[in-house]
Amino acid sequence: MELFSKQAPTTILAGAGLSAAAPTCLPGWWALNDAVLQALGDALERVTRRSGFSEGFRSAITQRRDGTPFLKPDLQAQLIEDEIGEAYFRALAHVDSTVVNPAHELLAELARQGRVGAIITTNFDGTIESALDSLGVAYRLYSSPADFEGLTEDLSHLAVVKVHGSSTQPSTMVDTLRQRLHGRPEVLSRWMHQRFVRFPTLGIGFSVAGMILDRNLASRLEASTIPTMRYATTLIQFPLGLVAAAVSFAVLPTLSRQASACLSSSACWLTCLGGRRCRSRG
Repeated sequence: MELFSKQAPTTILAGAGLSAAAPTCLPGWWALNDAVLQALGDALERVTRRSGFSEGFRSAITQRRDGTPFLKPDLQAQLIEDEIGEAYFRALAHVDSTVVNPAHELLAELARQGRVGAIITTNFDGTIESALDSLGVAYRLYSSPADFEGLTEDLSHLAVVKVHGSSTQPSTMVDTLRQRLHGRPEVLSRWMHQRFVRFPTLGIGFSVAGMILDRNLASRLEASTIPTMRYATTLIQFPLGLVAAAVSFAVLPTLSRQASACLSSSACWLTCLGGRRCRSRG
């Protein structure tokens, strides 16, 4: 199928790389979690009063994390969310911007011309919406399980689907291991499958090669193969994750007590952790 045809509008898959380019300059998933580790290390250094502790802490954790498949940033996010609850997502929502870059502007222009029929993104930020608004492009935003129930094959409007939620609604955001293992809502998965079958699809801002390859191969086998893959991953990650969880339970309560005075403000929570605030332009 031809890309950007008005007869069969293209579906865009947009990842974190879309908002990483200047002048938007929002951090990707790994960069954001590295910054959180740095902030935790800085907080520990202040609490323990041990000079140089922060750098050693960050280096040790990142080496272990990057060399061990199950220690991904979503587990890191899970451990923090277990300690401070919804405050984690309220703080994460501040990593946003209303400043768009040329990639956002190009997508908005293609949508204005009717050459893009849906934008499916894993990003929380509102830059895609800002670019569309600037050109007066009409669209419908879907960012929560309740919203996904309203997804249809209606081609009269542009669908902007935020599969991991939106920074404007922290309660919809998906970032932790528990959330990812739970999987996407079935209605969203069915709608995405139908879009991929009926319309050309283009990925921008992240690598979808691995995701496409393993699901493509698995889909050619028995119907139970994909669920089996998911549960096998869970079984492998659970016992290995106990070690990381034990360490975090020993460390994070102290950090929580140190930051307790600031938890009433999501932005202030980030200040307590790292002595700095995430840049918020929204």
